[in-house]
Amino acid sequence: MSINIIVNLLGQIWVGLMAILFVPTYVRYLGSEGYGLISFFAVMQGFLGLLDMGLTATLGKESAKYIGGSYTKSAIKDLIRTYEILALVIIVTAVMVTTLLSEYIAQNWLKASSMSINAIEQAIILMGILFSVRFLEGFYRGIIIGLQEHLIYNIINATFATLKWAGVLVVLEYYGGTAKIFLLWQIIITLFLVIVFRKFVNIKIPNPAINPKFNKIYIYKNWRFTKGMALITLSVFALTNIDKIIVSKFLDLTTFGNYNLIITISVVLTIMTAPIAQTLLPKLTQNIAGRQIKEYEKNFNIGSQLIAATAGCVGILIAFYPAEIFYIWTNDVILSKKLALYLRIYCIGTVFNCLLVMPYLAQLAKEQTLLTVKANMVTVIILTPALMYFVSEFGLMAAVMVWCIYNICSFIITPRYAFKNIDDLKLLNWYKYDVIIPLILPICILAVSKLIPLNFENRIYALINLSVLGALAMISAVISCTSLREMLSRSVKRNKIPYLSNE
Repeated sequence: MSINIIVNLLGQIWVGLMAILFVPTYVRYLGSEGYGLISFFAVMQGFLGLLDMGLTATLGKESAKYIGGSYTKSAIKDLIRTYEILALVIIVTAVMVTTLLSEYIAQNWLKASSMSINAIEQAIILMGILFSVRFLEGFYRGIIIGLQEHLIYNIINATFATLKWAGVLVVLEYYGGTAKIFLLWQIIITLFLVIVFRKFVNIKIPNPAINPKFNKIYIYKNWRFTKGMALITLSVFALTNIDKIIVSKFLDLTTFGNYNLIITISVVLTIMTAPIAQTLLPKLTQNIAGRQIKEYEKNFNIGSQLIAATAGCVGILIAFYPAEIFYIWTNDVILSKKLALYLRIYCIGTVFNCLLVMPYLAQLAKEQTLLTVKANMVTVIILTPALMYFVSEFGLMAAVMVWCIYNICSFIITPRYAFKNIDDLKLLNWYKYDVIIPLILPICILAVSKLIPLNFENRIYALINLSVLGALAMISAVISCTSLREMLSRSVKRNKIPYLSNE
């Protein structure tokens, strides 16, 4: 297994743990409506993220090419400076848009019973500022990941994640449990993180003798990929946020906060998938650039099986034991029982969503974006009116059902077209060896566990039991994965940690 994947996985787990672990405490400090308002930031960030226009993805790709020798130091610094200027235009636009719309959103969109309109309006303006600093954070993060400086990135990111999510509890305790205080703390810590990231980028790519300058040729040169990524960003935003937008419009802030709790647990799967994608996209891009087709296939198979063995197994565990996991997290028996079915359905959809990551990355490595855009936009056109009707009629259940059904359909339909664009890989082999076979034993183990009387009444015993079941599921998945098993076998024989091949 690649040391970079291990580093990224540990880093993402820590960051995710910080973001998820304290959510029940945030709810206690902020109240249900306050937490619902904070949850609305995810929707705001999605809207404002459309201003990115593929910029950060382009920077990551070009930084990977730089370490492959495609850019001189002077050229890559000119490219970064060009996109820095574009980034400044984007963040100024974001703050202006948010400020102008804050009154309308506070008065006409969000349904609050205990929070004042003025408090909501102020929070929305702060959300625009927070988006701006997070956008810059993502800007420099893309460069660092493209440079494949995974260890330093994860150390910095984990440190600041601890300050963001654990440190805010101290601030809420001493300065008041309000959404305004929460957002101000996030802005301050993220701003310091941006400064650290930018300093690290300048250390890895020092300024040449001639100061970097804006050069529009880099915009033209990368326009095709940037445009494709911008369209993907638009379509992915629509797919992943249309449910939140509609839930926030038709249901009250308390229900919207509950919906976000369901999403937050399911985000664990994305946390486990992200480091694999983060490590493999530069590798796949490098393989394609160097015409290393065998290595490209090998890395694709390893990535697919890793996702099945990690995110797939954890997702199945959550689907089998949703109420128990909710109880461990929140220590609220009533809420756990109330939201268990919603979590099960939503999590099943998220598993299918994670399994599609590698076909998506394989296309990006070849700079093919059109299929993803077309598929996402067609889905949005169909789902938006359906969601508006069903959520208004049937509430929260409609939102989780639509998410689940959409991802199952995507898993069945999308790969048929995706693999035509990545003709070095075979669709049926991916379904069989990278998805189905790795998940058979974990499903059997967890199904049998439901027949065994385990103690879930105590949170500690519940945590121990689920940890053991999760570990058994993952081990059985790894044993079933041909590429992973072969890689581990070679590693033992050579008595060293294996790296993803990039020969």
